[in-house]
Order: sequence, then C-alpha cells, then structure tokens
Amino acid sequence: MKRRDFVKVGAIATASIIATGCSNKDDKNKTININKNRKTKIKLATSWPAKFPIMGEGVDFFAD
Repeated sequence: MKRRDFVKVGAIATASIIATGCSNKDDKNKTININKNRKTKIKLATSWPAKFPIMGEGVDFFAD
C-alpha cells in the first residue's frame, strides 16, 4: 500500500468516526431539571491558603 493511499484511508476512517460520534439522535428526549431554590455546597481543595492574594480571593468570588 502506498503512503498516499494509507493517509487517504486513514482520513476517511477518522472523518467517519467523528461524524458518527457527533450525532444527536439520542438527545431528543432528554430534559434538564434545575431547581433554583436549592443551594449546593461545593468543597474545593486548593494548594494555596484560603486568603491568598488573587488565587484565594478568586475562589471566594466564585463561591459568592
């Protein structure tokens, strides 16, 4: 097999795999339920102290 043929077959195979992976046939009946009245508590582990300038303040801002 020549190199051009090998690359061509590989490109076609890759394109077909990507095309089948992007189909939305299962997503038609899915719904997302969001309850805005319920609060969620997220625990976050960081490698810097809680009140560290910039990094720690950004996490507090995100939490608020």
